[in-house]
Amino acid sequence: MKLSEKRQQMLAIVEQWQQSGQTQLEFAKEKQISLSKLRYWIRHTRENQPGNFIQLSSPLASTLIIRYPNGVELQLPPQTPASILRGLIFI
Repeated sequence: MKLSEKRQQMLAIVEQWQQSGQTQLEFAKEKQISLSKLRYWIRHTRENQPGNFIQLSSPLASTLIIRYPNGVELQLPPQTPASILRGLIFI
């Protein structure tokens, strides 16, 4: 059996285990493969899977707006230092 065929076979076995609801030990016994071999391929497939995260770009705000309860509204540039914002928020 070629290496690529063996790999495909083991990936299919890992997928079967994931869907089986069995423990690794139970599944390995049922399929008559060693527990260490099953664990190797489980780890191997996890390491080679792409991450579940996607990169998001955050839209740049053109202005920061602070609205006070009395209706006053301040519009500030996004580069306004945090120290100034802090002072304006706690007025």
